[in-house]
Amino acid sequence: MTTKLAIRAVNKAIIQALKTNDEVKALVDDRVYARVPEGTPFPYIRVGEANVLPYDTKTSFGEQVAFVVHVWSIKPTNTEVFDMLDAVHRALTSITAIPDFSLRSVGRTNYEVFDDIDGKSVHGVYRIQYIVNNKE
Repeated sequence: MTTKLAIRAVNKAIIQALKTNDEVKALVDDRVYARVPEGTPFPYIRVGEANVLPYDTKTSFGEQVAFVVHVWSIKPTNTEVFDMLDAVHRALTSITAIPDFSLRSVGRTNYEVFDDIDGKSVHGVYRIQYIVNNKE
């Protein structure tokens, strides 16, 4: 059996879900990135680090694909980051299909909010995982 890794397909589905979600767009317009361009105005979202673990069975090739999504704001309170995390959560847990793969489950692993190291922005981190199998 030929197998295919899911990381690229899941990444593409995440970015598409964020860029096409009306709630996300209302908060950040089109500022959803894999790499944030220099000088990007706040607020914005970055789809960041990925981690993949095997999720195989005797008869299928599966993966647990986890991504970290970062959100940033420079508002003086955490409210905008809270709203962004909420919108990200709804957009990413509404993904029902990953092209070329069978999506078994979607779930957040955790999220957090803190003052960023730059001393001026609030940083939110949202972690989500998708369990997928190669289509047979």
